[in-house]
Amino acid sequence: MVKLLLFTLCIVLSLSSFAMRKKKQLEMIEYCQIVYNGNGILAGNSINSWMQFNLKDGQTLYSNKGSKFGFKDFKIKIWGSGKQSWKSKRRLQLKSFYNAIRDPYIHIEAQMIERPDVKLEMHIPINFNGHFRLGFSAASGASGNKGSKGSNGYCGRSDYANGNGENGYWGDRGFNGRNGSHGRNASRVNVYLSMVDFPRDNTELVKVEACYANGKCWTRYIGQSGSIKIFNQGGDGGDGGKGGAGGNGGNGGDGAFTTPRTDDNPGCSREGWGGNGGRGGDGGYGGNGGNGGQGGDVYIYYRPRAHFFVDQVHVYNQGGSAGEGGRGGNAGCGGKAGRGGKGRGYRGDSGNCGPRGNWGRDGRAGNIYYQEWK
Repeated sequence: MVKLLLFTLCIVLSLSSFAMRKKKQLEMIEYCQIVYNGNGILAGNSINSWMQFNLKDGQTLYSNKGSKFGFKDFKIKIWGSGKQSWKSKRRLQLKSFYNAIRDPYIHIEAQMIERPDVKLEMHIPINFNGHFRLGFSAASGASGNKGSKGSNGYCGRSDYANGNGENGYWGDRGFNGRNGSHGRNASRVNVYLSMVDFPRDNTELVKVEACYANGKCWTRYIGQSGSIKIFNQGGDGGDGGKGGAGGNGGNGGDGAFTTPRTDDNPGCSREGWGGNGGRGGDGGYGGNGGNGGQGGDVYIYYRPRAHFFVDQVHVYNQGGSAGEGGRGGNAGCGGKAGRGGKGRGYRGDSGNCGPRGNWGRDGRAGNIYYQEWK
């Protein structure tokens, strides 16, 4: 009982001390700001930020270190070309939009709940001088399922009274593995390059529109020192499934043994041979690998003023890789030889391993075409 009271007292004192330290820090806050690494954020990317508090006594505290305060102590408003993607008391993660050209900032306003006079406003610039990527690659084929194991052979019946044991039955052949599916072919993609004004930096950006033939498009804005990768590869072929193992052969039955007669047992006056073990089943065939899909053609159309940027568009439209042929199934083991008074039978032979499936074919690479867009 005394220990419990002391433990409770310690907790109360700790909480009281924490509250006093927090109140003292609250009273000493002179101003605060949100800080992050770097000079801005690349369009379409995320950054982690934390709060910095400057106290009247010259101390600088951070929400991710020794500060008693953090983002959850503030009312926060975010607008512009970004949004909050994750928040805790210690850190705030912000994500910018790709199409941030009209308002190239993430705007933030924050006001402390317990001290409304402590507030901040900031504007995080979004830049475009980075390396981007767009993916149009086709789906890969599914791998084939493994074949089921063949059933084991039945054991031969024993004959302890009159003669030879029965031979074991053969194991069944394993089932074939399923073929892998073919990779999908990539579709044609049209890429349009043009220049647009970017008044904030008194410069121009390259507008990149990549579109399917059905008109569905994705847009990126890129600084003139940036680049973009276009992936339009064929899907890989699925691997073939492994063949099922052959079933084990059944054991040979035991033959008769001469045994003496007793008052309780008539005994046996004959002897027999043990039965032969059954042959193990053959392994199933491995499934064939699927073919790789064809890489999609990419057509790059450029305005005359964007011609210099053509070399900054890197296209990857290889064909998909061939799927591997599935391994053949393992051979079933031969059954054990039965015993008998005249001798043992023969152990059953093992089956044959199944052959491996055939590999698929690699897909053909797509073509790249360039044409001035007038």
